[in-house]
Amino acid sequence: LQGAPEGVTEEAVRELVLSAEVVDVHDYHLWTLDGEHHILTMHVVVGESMDLKKAEVIKEKIKARLKALDISHATIEVEFNPECCGQQSC
Repeated sequence: LQGAPEGVTEEAVRELVLSAEVVDVHDYHLWTLDGEHHILTMHVVVGESMDLKKAEVIKEKIKARLKALDISHATIEVEFNPECCGQQSC
């Protein structure tokens, strides 16, 4: 059954992500399929002046860093400040 992974906190993920030139994180969902394979989806907000190529580099950097928290699959949507995705948390 799916559930929240033990030993991985939202605060740890936020700290890791915010250290990668990210302004904010929202629409965050973290779960595990079997206690070993953790999955994360989230929206990250970057500065409006960042170009798409740099945003892609940031996204790949975040994914690499997440492996240290045993997050094997991450889907990251990049938003450019002040763009809003329409989610209530945005």
